[in-house]
Amino acid sequence: MNGSRRVDLNDVALLTDQSESALLSLLPYVTNTGTLGAPAVKSVQLGYGSWYWYLAPEGLVIPEIIPEPASLAVMLLGALALRRRRV
Repeated sequence: MNGSRRVDLNDVALLTDQSESALLSLLPYVTNTGTLGAPAVKSVQLGYGSWYWYLAPEGLVIPEIIPEPASLAVMLLGALALRRRRV
């Protein structure tokens, strides 16, 4: 990323398959124009033993561990939230 391209979280978490260090290097290019605070790098365990790092506003609370059946629901809800914001 360069200085002219920025990501606006707009109070939505961005789950990725990138490492903590990779996301920390992207943090200067991420903003949040929503009301939940500055962007931060956080982690969540989806299912049994699968940890993921993600970008989210500081005030956005996602449980640290999400059991296997609910992890698919979390990903679907995230996709729906992004779709609604684009329309």
